[in-house]
Amino acid sequence: MARTSKKIKEALPVIKEPEYIWNAGIYARLSVDSHNRKNESIDTQIEIAKAYIKKAEDIVLVECYTDG
Repeated sequence: MARTSKKIKEALPVIKEPEYIWNAGIYARLSVDSHNRKNESIDTQIEIAKAYIKKAEDIVLVECYTDG
């Protein structure tokens, strides 16, 4: 009978699939603060939200909505 190696095999990293996949919509709007200055532009808000969604494994971007 052939001998088997007793070396400990390296453990492979476990890739966990997300339990849920969330469909998300980005809603961006332009607002003005009390000093009459414009806050983050709509394009900037959308880019920030897209960057967040890109990092998340359990969120899928469905649509972008704007109010302005």
